[in-house]
Amino acid sequence: QAFAFMGGRSSLYAVVQSLELQPEDEVIIPAFTCQAVVNAYRFHGVIPCYADIELQTYGLDIDSVRKIYTPKCKAIMLQYTFGLISRDIEELIQFARDKGLYIIEDCAHSLGASYKGQKLGTLGDVAVFSSERSKIINTIHGGMVTTNNQNLIERMQQIYEHAPLPSEEKIERLLNTVIQNYAQSIHMRA
Repeated sequence: QAFAFMGGRSSLYAVVQSLELQPEDEVIIPAFTCQAVVNAYRFHGVIPCYADIELQTYGLDIDSVRKIYTPKCKAIMLQYTFGLISRDIEELIQFARDKGLYIIEDCAHSLGASYKGQKLGTLGDVAVFSSERSKIINTIHGGMVTTNNQNLIERMQQIYEHAPLPSEEKIERLLNTVIQNYAQSIHMRA
């Protein structure tokens, strides 16, 4: 099931709600991440716990994850930075399953990528995608949540139904940036 939102950060915000994470719950995230990721957790009072990354793919390092894990941890976020898959992906998934943690996949840089024949975004419990300006597919401003978990689908449907739509004024401002960017690119070629 997929749910469209106004941005990747809005999508992650909805994921935090759908997982029913509470203030003081912890989520393990890569130390090398976007500030918008951190903000989505902190807005809800969830504590982001930074794990070191390994330098081959910039993914979570399993040894660092094991060191920082506490019983307050409720989820782990697998992030595919620059579309790369962590060298420790299988160990990270197994660790999360062994500890009963939700697996959140940050697929903002990896739309369409696969790992051993399985699409990224289907390895965990829930995935977040972004289609903002710098992403693989650019819708100017947009994001998406996907999940196969029936409980999360039901919760996400409720969140989605109450998500505000952008005003006509905001839509017009966003579309004007497309016109402006096009005009600038034409001018730069001349």
